[in-house]
Amino acid sequence: MRRVSPMLPGWLEGDLANALQMVRPVVLAALIIAATYVVAKLVSRLTDAALFAFTPAMRFAAKRTLSAVILVIGGILAAEQLGLSIEVLLVLLAVMGIAVVLALHNVLSSVAARYFIEPYVPIRVGDTVTIGSYRGKVIEINPLTTLLQTDDGRVVSVPNSVILREPVVNESASAAREISIPIALPSKDVKLPELESALIKACMKLRSKLDPMRPPQVEVRSRSEREVQMLLKVWVSDPSYRSAVSEELKRRVDDLLTSMLGQG
Repeated sequence: MRRVSPMLPGWLEGDLANALQMVRPVVLAALIIAATYVVAKLVSRLTDAALFAFTPAMRFAAKRTLSAVILVIGGILAAEQLGLSIEVLLVLLAVMGIAVVLALHNVLSSVAARYFIEPYVPIRVGDTVTIGSYRGKVIEINPLTTLLQTDDGRVVSVPNSVILREPVVNESASAAREISIPIALPSKDVKLPELESALIKACMKLRSKLDPMRPPQVEVRSRSEREVQMLLKVWVSDPSYRSAVSEELKRRVDDLLTSMLGQG
């Protein structure tokens, strides 16, 4: 005996098809969001393991940044499934970007402050300093914090952004006489021996105001395929010369680099 398949009324079949058509994007968007959340958690754990040698604050910043990027991508993909317009996607992206900046505000400000401390705040590892209400010996300056060892052996972590806001007293004898000038230029244009020699000669033209016991130093801080970062350090014989010598030396270094790069 032949079995007859039940048939749905035409109007009901059409409504069911429309309902499935409407539900499908929502289900796909939900699956994308769930998968994005899982991937973000997995990447966060892998990042924490990969950066175990870094400070907790740096690991936290890296995890938050990568997770935010993954969530933004997932949110955009989910929004596309729901048929949202490009304007809505851009607004979503802007909101997520603002959220990331606000979440990492303290970390980003400390990282940025690190690059101002070296040329403009005269503190170095080994100096004894007072920053705000804390006094101690500088034992480390990393991208996020400056570590002080107090007289009783405690280690105080001072965010670099605080150093730019708070008065800093350096009690080391040479701190007030030291001048540091950062130099960055393309690797392909650098002939290190020639450049170092030219920088030392530029310094020696000001030797009447420099400390004869502390010769100028040129340090190569980092070198990549794209850029070389160097640091020129001199010490003046009298702290009152510091400002004038610093300005004159910066001018001479700029002229020297312009001349050398122009010849290259």
